[in-house]
Amino acid sequence: MRWIFSVLAGLILGWAGWLIAGTDVGAGLAQAAHTSPSLRSVTGAGVGFLLGAAFVGPWLGYELRRGLQDVFGGHRRMTHSLITSAILAVLSLILWFAVLPTAALIVAAFLWGQLLHIIGDVVCVGGIPLFWPVWMQAIKLPYPVAVWGEPSIAVVSLLVGAWLVGAQP
Repeated sequence: MRWIFSVLAGLILGWAGWLIAGTDVGAGLAQAAHTSPSLRSVTGAGVGFLLGAAFVGPWLGYELRRGLQDVFGGHRRMTHSLITSAILAVLSLILWFAVLPTAALIVAAFLWGQLLHIIGDVVCVGGIPLFWPVWMQAIKLPYPVAVWGEPSIAVVSLLVGAWLVGAQP
């Protein structure tokens, strides 16, 4: 989330810097920084992009993630629930039948990512709350299986990936 917000904030503030450079304020800042008038717009865009990408974006991404975790009760809640998966599936179908295929595919991509996230985390020792918020108890594998769960998933994923690459015509 921080990376996405860093890029977005960098682009938005870069564009704002480009616009400000064409104003009297931008001319005054450029003169104070001893920047030639021909480079004023590029410099404004660059400074705006760097401020957005290095400071504003990461801060916004962190605050949004923290706020969402506070609202939904912590890390292993909403993103680990099959109820959220069902909501995403229904939303994707609604968008598809509303003849909004691009939006439907974006929601379906989030669904696919969430399902892979659930599969990847079900093997963790702490388990996951598959039916949050209806049922708060975490579904756990037996401890001996869970200890070897993540390395096992990694090996299975590599084998499936190798098989898929080898199965291509």
